[in-house]
Amino acid sequence: MESSIALKEVIQTISDNFIQEARRSPALLSDMAAMEKYMAESYSGRVFAELLQNADDCHSTKVGVYQKGNNLFFANNGRPFNSDDITAICRSGASSKKRGQGIGYRGVGFKSSTHISNEIMILSNGVSFSFSKSYCAHVLNSAEKDVPTVRIPFYVDSVDGDIYNFISELNNKGYTTVFVFVEAKMEEFISELESTQNDYFIFLNNILQCDISTSQVVREFSAERIMLNENETFYVDNNTQENWHLYKSNSCSVAIKQLEKDYISCASTDATYHCYLPTLDKTPFALKINADFSTDPSRKHITVDKITEDAIESVAKLLACLCKDALTQQRSFGAQLFTLLSAQSSFSKTSQLLVSILKEYISETEIVLQNDRKILLSQYKTFPNWLEPSEIMFLRSKCAYIKKASLPESVYKQYDGVDTFIASYSKNRFELKDFEELLEQDEKVLKTMPDTYCKILARIVREEKSHSAVYHTFSNQTKNLPACISTVSNADSKISTALKEALSSSEAKWLSEKTGLKLPEKETPKVELPLTKTTVVSKHPIVSKWRSAEQQAVQIEEFLGNKAIDVSKKNIGYDIESTTSFGEKRYIEVKSLQKDSSTFAITNNEYTSAHQLGDEYYICLIFNNKAIYIKNPLKNLVFEKRIRQWEWICEEYSGEELNLI
Repeated sequence: MESSIALKEVIQTISDNFIQEARRSPALLSDMAAMEKYMAESYSGRVFAELLQNADDCHSTKVGVYQKGNNLFFANNGRPFNSDDITAICRSGASSKKRGQGIGYRGVGFKSSTHISNEIMILSNGVSFSFSKSYCAHVLNSAEKDVPTVRIPFYVDSVDGDIYNFISELNNKGYTTVFVFVEAKMEEFISELESTQNDYFIFLNNILQCDISTSQVVREFSAERIMLNENETFYVDNNTQENWHLYKSNSCSVAIKQLEKDYISCASTDATYHCYLPTLDKTPFALKINADFSTDPSRKHITVDKITEDAIESVAKLLACLCKDALTQQRSFGAQLFTLLSAQSSFSKTSQLLVSILKEYISETEIVLQNDRKILLSQYKTFPNWLEPSEIMFLRSKCAYIKKASLPESVYKQYDGVDTFIASYSKNRFELKDFEELLEQDEKVLKTMPDTYCKILARIVREEKSHSAVYHTFSNQTKNLPACISTVSNADSKISTALKEALSSSEAKWLSEKTGLKLPEKETPKVELPLTKTTVVSKHPIVSKWRSAEQQAVQIEEFLGNKAIDVSKKNIGYDIESTTSFGEKRYIEVKSLQKDSSTFAITNNEYTSAHQLGDEYYICLIFNNKAIYIKNPLKNLVFEKRIRQWEWICEEYSGEELNLI
């Protein structure tokens, strides 16, 4: 550490040199005064932010803002001033920091503080010096408007008693450097202090505590940074109890809000770009992004230049890397990350640039399939939307042809929306030729799910019928249509009936003409009551009638001694997963009905799940004052398939009945 005597000599040398320079070039000094005024006005509302940045760069962990009379004190406990710091603060644009080494880099931020005072005293490392517009004008015999405040330093031999006493108090609190803004213009600075948010500190490197005590604002900010590894930090805001998970690369970082162990979307007001401190520009996703962006003089808005473009590219690389980790290493944050990156909310030039570059990087991400084959994410095949989620789950788990083009099963179990996310970056889809190959390789497995099997057949028939109507021949999508349905026997009534239901009359007629396959005429099923009897339970569960039917079903299951969770948002063919005290699984689809005579419908997705799960599948009918459980509904009820949206309709039902109160 340099001695106070050496620093005093540095201050006096700089002062003498700059006074001589000013006398030789008064016009230059006047230009500096005009530039300082412009910068102070441009940075108005950012004085506190600039002081924070400078304090963080000198490794401060604590800062304080205090008011005594008309004087304002800003103190930090970081590295004290040295001769280089003194030189840099006197010279516009002469900061010793290189871009990327700290938060600031222009060497002009401190000059914004002239917006609140024309006399600034700095006490650090055993020396005191000041910048004073009025005293500088007096020394140079110039008008105050023609001299800048922050240019010529004046060594201070003695400090006013009250100021000296308070600085001593601050030193005793551990502060090493104190800035005194004499006769400060408090109104605008107070306004800035009032608008200071907790997120000012998220991307700082060192500051963990900030105390503010003025006549109008008394606030304390406190935080913790927990280093998880070289690239991850857990940030705890002790004021709001909000938690943020920071992921870092060499040149940027992102912060995702965390609630307990889950990542959640932050409020739109929090989803901002930071250039260490927050700007007013919104990010495209519900998270925070920090990098060394170029900004306008006020640092409130990002300007797009080569430096910003490079920063945006580094952010895109970081986000793409997180996506790859989620897919290949199945990181716990994956599902929430995919959700966040699937919802764009800002379409500014900066955000559009980020989304565009991110799409390129994610598309070129390498992923590993079940058979250990590596492909680019853009080569991954997603399913067409005419297949239900439960049908896709069946194909992935049972069909070898689909398995070899799928991610490990654990990925789908952990991330419900992974296909939706990948579909945004891969335009590759399973086509008709894939389904033909599927029928050829996995026919026996598919026939265990007649409706899915026939749905695929019907899709091939439909596409081929449209193609032949135009080109009078089969398309290149399939090798041979007759081969696709050659195994459908007229004697196989279950398959042929399902295929008949999946086709329109004109499609069935066309298929018969092309292949000779005769499908049965559709018969209207007779409605019969099931043999099961209704059992009335004497004990009545208490349910909250204002809750949704699914939530009421969870309450009923808990009343029965079961552990139940609501999975209705997953769209997997049932609403409730329940486990009895004996460890038995119950998969429950909930229907809300108004009266006993009401009909209810199940979707094709629900029908498929009921078929797969058998006796473990229940339908729970919720009425105003009772609930009816129906076990294995496909076995115990009669459904009529009506062509609306492929729903299965049941008009009469009975089951285990529970009265509700």
